[in-house]
This record gives sequence, structure tokens and C-alpha cells, in this order.
Amino acid sequence: MVLDPPSRRWFRRWEPYAALLIAVCVFAPVLIWNAQHQWASFAFQTSRRLAEAPRFSAHKLVGGAMVLLTPVGLVAAGIALCGAMSGRAQRLLQAAVLVPIAVFAMFSLRHEVKLDWTGAPWTAPCR
Repeated sequence: MVLDPPSRRWFRRWEPYAALLIAVCVFAPVLIWNAQHQWASFAFQTSRRLAEAPRFSAHKLVGGAMVLLTPVGLVAAGIALCGAMSGRAQRLLQAAVLVPIAVFAMFSLRHEVKLDWTGAPWTAPCR
């Protein structure tokens, strides 16, 4: 909604706020459990990962994406990301895919990555 000016009208409606409330309710047990256990999963995903010895693994990130997408998926992703859609749909797809991939790519320059990390961004809707 922030990236697409015509979608900003949704900020005046109740639905996005109801979705936010539902998301908080669904995620609340995770926060409560972590608060009771010294933020164990957050520590594992942040400070403990960042404290590991530097290790270049961008090649593993690219390889993982190639394995997940297969050759046909790679071609389809390239076509979708490079402009086979309208402007609004293109911006949404690029934000939903490229922003997380960029975060993982930056992380992979100095840290170990896992095969499945790029899985979720590739599920962004194309239309």
C-alpha cells in the first residue's frame, strides 16, 4: 500500500487493521513463549547467527534458488521480474521477491545460508 499510490486508500478502511490484529493474535504465542524462554528463537536467528565466523556463501544462495525453482522456474521468474506485467503488478512482485532476496544476498556475503531460504519469496503472486 505504501509503494502503490492508488492502494493508499486502503489505509482509510478497517480491513488492513483487522488483518494486523489477526496477525498479532496468531503471532502472540510465539512472542509469549520467547519472552518466557529468554528470547531463544530470536537469539538463534540474530545474535548467534551473526556471531558465527565469517563465511562467504552467496554461491549457496544462488544454487539453492536454482534447485528450488528448477530451470523452468528460473525462466518464468526472470520473465515475471523483468516486465511481462502491468506497472502496479510489476512493482508488487518486485518488492515481494527482490527485497527478501536482497536481504538474504547481503547476509550470504559473510554468513552461511540454508537451501530453503529463498523459497518463500518465489511464491509471490504474479497476477
